[in-house]
Amino acid sequence: MTTLLAIRGLREKTDASFRRALVAMSVRLGVDPNFITPVMANESGFNPQAVNPYSKATGLIQFMPSTAIRLGTTVDAIGKMSAEEQLVYVEKYYQPYASGIKTPGDSYMAVFMPKYIGQPAETVIATNPSNVYTQNKSFDHTNKGYITVGDVEATSEALYAAALSQPPIVD
Repeated sequence: MTTLLAIRGLREKTDASFRRALVAMSVRLGVDPNFITPVMANESGFNPQAVNPYSKATGLIQFMPSTAIRLGTTVDAIGKMSAEEQLVYVEKYYQPYASGIKTPGDSYMAVFMPKYIGQPAETVIATNPSNVYTQNKSFDHTNKGYITVGDVEATSEALYAAALSQPPIVD
């Protein structure tokens, strides 16, 4: 039996088999699965075929084309996989960062910009004008002209916090 927080979309868009595989993957990584699910909720809405039209990032955690190649696949192949099949690549992706993931925010940072895992919230990641800022302006909720580690981490932290008040998913 597994218990997961009811992160937005997890219950509605995944099945018990996926959720059990997610928990098993998380156990192997030593990372709380409830830290990984907010990333999937925000990046793809748990849609394994989600594709970013600008970067061609694809899948549950939005694998960039170069990242997919580094992991031994392609975004085209990832886009044809089921959510459960993609977990093989999600695990491969997270493996080098797993020991540093202590919060939902760290898990998001592992996908967004791994070099900033564990950095102070006020650390500036991108400023306007830059491609990184322009493509991720939605993290700058107050239009201050820059994005910080805290801005990015807040997305996962908010999804996690909201799920704490919901009945968990028990499979």
